Amino acid sequence: QYSGPHTVSKWLDACTNISIIGVLMLHFTFLLYVLRMLVVTVDVFCYTSVQDPNVSRAADSWNVLQALLRKASTMLEFVLIVFLAMAASSVPALILDHIALGSFSKTLRLQSSHTLVICGVLYVFMVAAAVTDKCKRVPSLLNSLCFGVGRERQRLHLVEYIVYSAAGFYIWGVRLTLEMVTKFIYVWFVILF
Repeated sequence: QYSGPHTVSKWLDACTNISIIGVLMLHFTFLLYVLRMLVVTVDVFCYTSVQDPNVSRAADSWNVLQALLRKASTMLEFVLIVFLAMAASSVPALILDHIALGSFSKTLRLQSSHTLVICGVLYVFMVAAAVTDKCKRVPSLLNSLCFGVGRERQRLHLVEYIVYSAAGFYIWGVRLTLEMVTKFIYVWFVILF
């Protein structure tokens, strides 16, 4: 039943909104897949080092892993910055909608899809920060392993090499940590409320 041009306009707006949100969710899914692969790669390095404690092989594997992390960070940093800017600008938009509509429940109902996107962006950044946090724990794991009698000095050099390599997930040369993501969320919640 056709009830005028207003109904068609609302229907087209809803379809456009759903399709844009769907495309963004596909991007989030892809990013999460890549970032989880990086987390698993660090886990595989740790597992391999525990199963076969060899200092020279661990150093070579860490070189490859560090290069993989840097390359993946470089390839994904622009997309993550765009998503971060989108999430950061969505918070003031929610505030302006609340001022215009006057009701927080009505604003939240109308902006629920955008709130879902903000949550998706924050989750992607938390998983990206988990890569760095995994890398931070590798030296303590390797320091607890026994690489053989008389190899303590080699183990020390390997642990120092991994610490000083500062591997992790980087965005424009800045190492992304969970503390940074948590501070970002905290600041925007302070602004929002």
